[in-house]
Amino acid sequence: MKHLMKLLKQLKNYKKAAILAPTFIMGAVLMDLLLPAIMQRMIDTGVANQDLRYIGKMSMLMIGASILGMVSGLVSNYYASIASQSLGGDLREQVFEKIMRLSRGNVDRLETGQLITRATNDVNQVQTTVLMGLKIALRSPLLLIGGLTMAILTSPSLSLVIMAMIPMLLIGMIFLIRYAFPMFSKVQEKIDAVNSVIGENLSGIRVIKAFVRSDFERGRFEKVNDDLYQTSIEAYKRIALMMPLIMVISNLAIVGALYLGGVDFAKNGILIGQIQAFINYLMLIMFGLIMMAMVMMMVSRAEASAKRIGEVFEQQSDVQDQPGAKVDFQVKGKVEFRNVCFDYDSHGADCVLKDLSFTVEPGEKVAILGATGSGKTTLIHLIPRFYEATQGQVLIDDIDVRELAQSKLREQIGIALQVPVLFSGSIEDNLKFARPDATVEEVQECAKIAQAHEFIEKMPEGYQTMLGQKGVNLSGGQKQRLSIARAIIKKPAILILDDSTSAVDVETETEIQQGLDQVLSGRTSFTIAQRISTVLEADKIIVLEDGMICDVGTHEELMQKSDIYQDIYQSQLGGM
Repeated sequence: MKHLMKLLKQLKNYKKAAILAPTFIMGAVLMDLLLPAIMQRMIDTGVANQDLRYIGKMSMLMIGASILGMVSGLVSNYYASIASQSLGGDLREQVFEKIMRLSRGNVDRLETGQLITRATNDVNQVQTTVLMGLKIALRSPLLLIGGLTMAILTSPSLSLVIMAMIPMLLIGMIFLIRYAFPMFSKVQEKIDAVNSVIGENLSGIRVIKAFVRSDFERGRFEKVNDDLYQTSIEAYKRIALMMPLIMVISNLAIVGALYLGGVDFAKNGILIGQIQAFINYLMLIMFGLIMMAMVMMMVSRAEASAKRIGEVFEQQSDVQDQPGAKVDFQVKGKVEFRNVCFDYDSHGADCVLKDLSFTVEPGEKVAILGATGSGKTTLIHLIPRFYEATQGQVLIDDIDVRELAQSKLREQIGIALQVPVLFSGSIEDNLKFARPDATVEEVQECAKIAQAHEFIEKMPEGYQTMLGQKGVNLSGGQKQRLSIARAIIKKPAILILDDSTSAVDVETETEIQQGLDQVLSGRTSFTIAQRISTVLEADKIIVLEDGMICDVGTHEELMQKSDIYQDIYQSQLGGM
């Protein structure tokens, strides 16, 4: 319960609703307890004496109590809904904000599918439990205590039935807690797996179709879906045992009450109205027990979900600003790596980058070449602190990047990824994502440099054309060009192009490079490229192999001293 209670503390932000919901439910319970007592008097006084006036009076009193109870219940539901929905909205927002603050490494380890489940399904579990809890968590013990009290006051002799019933119900409750509830943690884990497979298939639908792997992926989904089904069935099967148990015990209690009441009635020791009222109170007690079992079940699921939400909140980002991190600085563009090593587990035992050392002066154009898996993308991700170096230092303008505030550092770095990420909205909104205050002229100028203006103008609504999720209505090359335009519109001191022209033709790439030459004047740039023609004019070319620097130099220098560079050149341009 500790994880759930930790989240429930946030209900203090909605004290009014959180207090009024159980307050009004007390009124509804009071009316529920009053009705059998009124009915008892109607039967034992009005019906027994054939007093129609008294019967009418009690009937109006019962109707009034029923209406008052209904209104109290509705008001309680209203405030319970406000409190639970508000808490759910806050939790979703907090989970989202926490995810946004996590480093790339944290998100990689937690996995997208799990994070989506925790932000949606798990929050919904907590939200629903709060809703039901405010409505019935107080109602069930009040019905139990109130019903038991009124039953004893109505007929102490028949109350022996209740005393015999309670131990059996307690045994059932203990069974429910120890045997059934732990299964719901497993249910949430299975939901994670289902969401992960769905997410992978939706993002990779083209690859699946291209390789005709639909049947294989369908089999994967069926497996995780069946696991969820079987685990859910097992969990609810155990819960299902509780309801028949309560009903059997309830019916036995009613039979016992009727038998004892009949014997007592025959001895003129009890009235019919008392027996009827006692049975009604007995049913209220049973109803209270059923609600308590439901609350316990929901609390168990919510506790499992709250624990998973808490795990997100407890995550500490691998990349954090130091106390007193510099926020007032202007990047000039000098970048230096000093004996940098990096591995994704941060242990330094299996480094993907090994002892990198190089210096880039402000305004230099740097190209990074290397085979797939050589560490090119990982290297450039250390500059804006997407990852933190495991060993060594990354410096900008002779300052360790760990001494700089992340947000201020990234504001002065532009990046275009090989797999561009676009958002739902207009083309203009996407281009202004890095700099919302950019003018229309600036947007169009950057689009022209990235060779995107022409195809944008041909679209039905030009720059106001709405993009689907991830820019689904654009080609790969078009998305890359928009990504480049978005990166340069912020006029960064350092520009990073991560193989961002891999999907465009050579002619278009040449035009983009010519446009970038003007933009990059006086700015430091890092370009990862597969085509060696892209990097011929670079001031410095870094050749990576297996996470290590093999050679550094200009094109002419590397042609003289680097066998790897010569092989790349000959394989691509040797015949020209």
